[in-house]
Amino acid sequence: MKNISRFIKYFAIVTVVDLLIALAALTFADSAGHTPLYYDKQMPGVIGRANEALKDYVGELHVKKLFTTDMKHAYLKMTSKKKTVAKVERVAIKQTSTPESSTLLLNGFNFAYRENPHRMSLFEASVNGIESGKGKVSGIVTTAFEGGDWSRIDGANYKIVALPVSSGAARFSHGTVAMRMTSGHARTTLKIDLAALKMSGFQVVKPVLRGFRFDTKKELPDGLNIKGLTVRLLPVERNGNTLEMDVIVEMKGGEVAFRPSPGYFYNVDVEVYYTLIGGGADSFARAEAAYMMLNREKAPENVRTVSASFGKGGVAQVFAAVQGFEYDIHTTKARFIREVDLNLGAAKYDPATGKVSVDCDGYLSNDGTFAGALDVRFAADVLFVRVPDAKIGSYIDVSDTITDVTKTNNRKIEAAF
Repeated sequence: MKNISRFIKYFAIVTVVDLLIALAALTFADSAGHTPLYYDKQMPGVIGRANEALKDYVGELHVKKLFTTDMKHAYLKMTSKKKTVAKVERVAIKQTSTPESSTLLLNGFNFAYRENPHRMSLFEASVNGIESGKGKVSGIVTTAFEGGDWSRIDGANYKIVALPVSSGAARFSHGTVAMRMTSGHARTTLKIDLAALKMSGFQVVKPVLRGFRFDTKKELPDGLNIKGLTVRLLPVERNGNTLEMDVIVEMKGGEVAFRPSPGYFYNVDVEVYYTLIGGGADSFARAEAAYMMLNREKAPENVRTVSASFGKGGVAQVFAAVQGFEYDIHTTKARFIREVDLNLGAAKYDPATGKVSVDCDGYLSNDGTFAGALDVRFAADVLFVRVPDAKIGSYIDVSDTITDVTKTNNRKIEAAF
């Protein structure tokens, strides 16, 4: 017994010393001989630098959550009578492509599991069923956020931001494209007949994103661990009455501990919802946002701001819309996802100079009990639209808590001008 006690003591001492040496080595390697860069531009102390090194190479451990969250979830999982895989009931929302003078723009979305990160099997944020008339515009916001067995115990919160806009000089036509991703990627070229849509009379027609839907359930019922998410609309060219547009989608899956890899070949069903905006030659300006987020570090506004320029002169209203986004996770392994966020602020426009800017806020986190190291490159395509007679309504926020994550949620919204 005495020898066992001595062995345990020596083993504990050697383990602590090894951990301290490893921590010192990681801290030195992380600093690389110079001051680490952080968005707040503050040099942390010794303990702070050691903590940053752990986050960079290993990840964060929140021991308290192991008892306050994980134990509770484990109990609920063992006592739950829910089916392992529930059937998703989804109501199809009809959307006409007839050009209208008013629309609802998808200005932002936020989805966050309430307590821990999970896989992703169903992810939707969209505005469909848009109709306008008599000074009003209405539509239906559709949301879904599911990630397997444990997400059904956890639940999630969501928020969708829609922006009502109206113009007698512009027109808005709505379309949808269904795609099937192979090995996490798909790209298709749409050839849109503007004459058939009665939009050929506009000098310029540009697409913006109205929503998306990722669904892995046919092949992967409990979803994917994620290395990246992408939805992008890229106008290629216009030949007379034909507008060519590339639609690119990605849901890059990968392996994590205790979860199998999807392998090299897997399929995901995707739907992309878009709005075509017809306007004059000087009605559009495009800008790109691109920045890094290190270990769940949210970028400040001066980093997130994107700018463009119109021609000078003229009183006009300007609004911003998203043409696409990309979250690229920089890790060798995939990650469970806790939160995904994208939000556009109000466009700031100076008619005297023609300059315009907007806050493009993107964020992705895997925060939880065992949060592995996470660096994310975020990119977005932003389209500024300038119309002399535009009426820009107040933002419409739709938010709720999803208790049954297998359910697709529909909420009707309406705005008056």
